[in-house]
Amino acid sequence: MKKESWIPKDGVILEKAAQEVVRYEGSAYVLAGPGAGKTELLAQKACYLLETNTSVYPARILAISFKRDAAKNLKERVEKRSGKEFANRFVSLTYDSFAKQIMDRFRLTIPEFYRPSLEYEIVNFYKRDVPNLREEAEEPSEENGWNYYFDYDLFAKTYANERLPLRVDKINSIESWYKYQLWKNYINGKENSSLTFPMISRIAEYLLRSNPKILRAIRATYSHVFLDEFQDTTLIQYDLVRTTFMGSNASVTAVGDVKQKIMGWAGALDGVFNQFKLDFKAKEFEMVLNHRSAPNLVRIQTSIINDMMGGSTVITPSNKWKNEDEGICEIWNFTNASEEAKTLATEIKTWIDQEKLERRDVGILVRQRADMYCDMLINELSNLGIHSRIEDQWQDLLAENFMKYIIDVFSLATTDRGPKAWSRLISNVLSLRGNDETESYQVEKEINSFIVEFKKTIKYESIKVTKKVVEQWLDKILTLIGLDLIKSSYPEYRKGKYLERKVKQTAEFLFYSYEKHKVWYKAIDDFLGTYSIPIMSIHKSKGLEFESVVLLGLEDGAFWNFEKSPEDETFTFFVAMSRAKTRMIFTFCKNRFNGQERSKVNDIYQMLENADVKQFKWT
Repeated sequence: MKKESWIPKDGVILEKAAQEVVRYEGSAYVLAGPGAGKTELLAQKACYLLETNTSVYPARILAISFKRDAAKNLKERVEKRSGKEFANRFVSLTYDSFAKQIMDRFRLTIPEFYRPSLEYEIVNFYKRDVPNLREEAEEPSEENGWNYYFDYDLFAKTYANERLPLRVDKINSIESWYKYQLWKNYINGKENSSLTFPMISRIAEYLLRSNPKILRAIRATYSHVFLDEFQDTTLIQYDLVRTTFMGSNASVTAVGDVKQKIMGWAGALDGVFNQFKLDFKAKEFEMVLNHRSAPNLVRIQTSIINDMMGGSTVITPSNKWKNEDEGICEIWNFTNASEEAKTLATEIKTWIDQEKLERRDVGILVRQRADMYCDMLINELSNLGIHSRIEDQWQDLLAENFMKYIIDVFSLATTDRGPKAWSRLISNVLSLRGNDETESYQVEKEINSFIVEFKKTIKYESIKVTKKVVEQWLDKILTLIGLDLIKSSYPEYRKGKYLERKVKQTAEFLFYSYEKHKVWYKAIDDFLGTYSIPIMSIHKSKGLEFESVVLLGLEDGAFWNFEKSPEDETFTFFVAMSRAKTRMIFTFCKNRFNGQERSKVNDIYQMLENADVKQFKWT
C-alpha cells in the first residue's frame, strides 16, 4: 500500500498531532495526557509502518512496555487492526522480558564473573535482604578506614545502578564493597545463580556493549522501536535502550506523560524526556485531546494539571459528549468506615441498576493495602448481591502468555462462544508452530478431537472436581498446545519452575471460581472477572478506565509518604482521578484505623477546591 493511501484502521479518528506522529519517520517523543489514546496511537503507527512497508520486510517493530498486560493489550490491538500476518512482525515485550531474552540467548558470551548458570532463579532484593548479604559476604579489611554504617534502603534501590563491569580498584566505600559482593554471591555463590530483573538488565546491557556483532544483529532485527509509559523509565532501563538503539538506524518513538510519573519510588529517571531528546535527536509532539473523560472531569483535570505543573495547559474533551457540564466529581466525607462501606455499596448498586452498568464499569481504587481498606465494602457489596474482588493477583495471572490457550480451550468446551474462540485458538497455535499452513488441517483435527473429549470429561457428573483435577486438565491442555513450543516462544518460561508455579496458581483460581458457581461456563466468566467489581491499587489501575471510579481513602494514612515525596504522591493521585469516564468519587473517613487527618494531603484538597469540586458529609 502507498503511504498516501493509508488511513487509520477501523474508523479511528486521530487528532492532528497523532496523525503527524504516525507518519513521522524520525525518532520522536509524544507528550500525551490521560485519555489521549497513547495505546491506540502506537497501534495505528504500527499498522501504518507494516501495511505501507515503511518497516521494510522482514524487519520487525519492537514495543517495550512496563506491564505484561499493557504489552499484551498492544499486541492484540495491532493484530485486530492489521491482521495476524502483519502482527507477526510486531514484537511486544516488557523491559524485563526484553532484557531476559537477550541474556538467555547470548549467555555464553557473557564474561565469566557475570555469567549466570544455565538454570537460575529470579529473585527480588529488598532492604530487609541487606543484613543477610552482610552476614554471607566476605568482610572487607578493617584497615581501610571506611564508615561501616550505610543506608540499607538506598542500597536496595541502587545496587544495580552502575554499569558493568564493576572495577575492583574503584571499591572505595562500604556500599561499593557490598555491591561487588552482591554480584559475586548472587551469580557464583551457589550452584544455580540468583538474579533480580535489574541485574538481568545490567547483564544484557553489558553483553551488548561488549559484543559489537550481537549488537549489530539486534539492531538489524528492528526498524522501529516504541517505548510506552516512558515517564516511568528507570536509569537501568534507559541505559539498556540507549546502548541497544542510540546511533542505530532504528526510529524510536517514546510516549508518556510526566503528570503520570508514579514510579519515582522505583527509580524512575528525572528528566528522561529531555535526555531522550538529546540522545536520539527526537522531535517533540503533544496530544491535547482527552477521549476518555466527560467535559466536567476534563475541566477539573486541567485545573489540577495547571496547579501541579504551574502552567496553562489546555486539554480538550472529545466531541462525543452532548453537554459541557457532563461528568460528576465529588468528595464524600464519613465519620466511620462502616457507614462509608454501607453508603458506597448502596450508591454503587444504584449506579449499576439505574445506569445499566456492568460490574467492570465500576473501579474501586486505593493507595495501598486494598485488603485492609476495602474489607467492609466487599462485605456490604456482597450483602447486596454484588461480587467484588481485589484484582492485583488476578491481573498479573490473566496477563500470562499461556493463559490465552487455557481460556479458549475451556470456552470451547463449556460455552457457545465457538467461532471467535476457535479461530483465535487455531491462529495462536499455528503461530507457535511457525505459521506453517500445511499443518492447519492436522492442528484443527488434534484440537477438535481433544475438545470433544474434554467436553465429555468436564460434564461427567461422577468426577469430583478438585484443585488437583483442574491442574491435571491444565497440564493436558498445555501438552496439547505444545509445552516445549510455549517455553521456547516465551522467554519467561524457559528457566526454573515459573511456568509450573503459574499453572498451579491458575488451577487454584479456576477451582475457586468453580466452587462458587458449580457450572463451568459461569466459572470461566468469574475467573475472567466478568461478574466482579475490580478493586486495586492506583498503580495497578494505570492504563485502565472505568465509567465510575471511587478512590477510597484520600487521607493522610493512605498517602503516608506525601511529606517525603509530594510530587510522586500528587502524580499518583492524578493517575487515580484520570481513570474515570463519567463519575469520580473521593472518600475521606475520619475514624478509619483509629483516626485520620488530611493535613499531609491538604495540597491535593486545595487543588480540588480550586477546581470547584464539591464536598458532601454523609455521616
